[in-house]
Amino acid sequence: MRIAIIWDWENATEQTITWKDGLCAAIKSLCTRHDVKFYTIGRRQIIPHEYFPIHVVPSSDLVEDVKEFSPDTILHWADCTRPHAEPLGKLGIPMALCFAGGDTMAENWYRFAHVFVENDEYKQKFDEQEVACTVAFGTNTGLYTPIENAQRNIDVYFPATFADWKRHDLFYKSVAGLRAMCAGYMYEERERYCWEEPMKRGVTVVPHVSAATNRFLMAQSKVILVTSKNIGGSQRTVLEALAMNTPVIVMSDSIKCSEYLKGIGREDWIVDPEPAKIREKIEQVMAQEPVDTRSALFGHWDEETYASRIEEGLKSIL
Repeated sequence: MRIAIIWDWENATEQTITWKDGLCAAIKSLCTRHDVKFYTIGRRQIIPHEYFPIHVVPSSDLVEDVKEFSPDTILHWADCTRPHAEPLGKLGIPMALCFAGGDTMAENWYRFAHVFVENDEYKQKFDEQEVACTVAFGTNTGLYTPIENAQRNIDVYFPATFADWKRHDLFYKSVAGLRAMCAGYMYEERERYCWEEPMKRGVTVVPHVSAATNRFLMAQSKVILVTSKNIGGSQRTVLEALAMNTPVIVMSDSIKCSEYLKGIGREDWIVDPEPAKIREKIEQVMAQEPVDTRSALFGHWDEETYASRIEEGLKSIL
């Protein structure tokens, strides 16, 4: 197949070139079998990403660039509100969506012949909308591998964008007195309190780190604590931690994150979103013996399974 993949947010070059999550690894796998061209929005350039070239084009030129490439199918990595879904749809090329979250019935939902989702909760919604849907998600197990002899110097770590729905207030209230760390993209114009408040309370706060750096921080952490709301995602973080054999605690009101732990029999790492209960859970988990969670991902949540499910779904709409 000839596949055009569209990531039509404008992204910082530093973050784009260090992007190596499960989807990135799955696309790398697809590139070995298909003619794939990956597009994002911004000042025209080609970013020499380690896995595949990333073609940055101005928003005004995207449709013509894709038309010139003449793909068999177009795969969007987006929510259902992205502005290029309508003009690209007019090319008459079958389109699919790697759903990035949000409202499943936002304005462009019906433009996609197939949707790939991260979990069963989203699948149920698209099934109800009578949209062909596949659960296709995973982590970059090639990158996120345990580091032998790494010392667990960080008690609790939370890699996440400093945004309200990640509930960093719940994080800092639960980790008082512990060696705690947060890392993630920081908004300057809004939601500054998400990183300013933890920093005032003794949490080590750093801006966005590369996937490679995140791996090392996970390897040196006793526990990953994900305080995100259900709408706030962090599913990738859960799978990355499991791939590292680092215990990960999630909130009971996050159906999406809880799904992965239930799937591997780790319901004991799910806790109600209350600081006292979270702190008790952190102490319980830190006292546990190390366990192998990595092996449970293969055949379900690894990058090759992710790529195969996308491949099958794209073939189905041709």
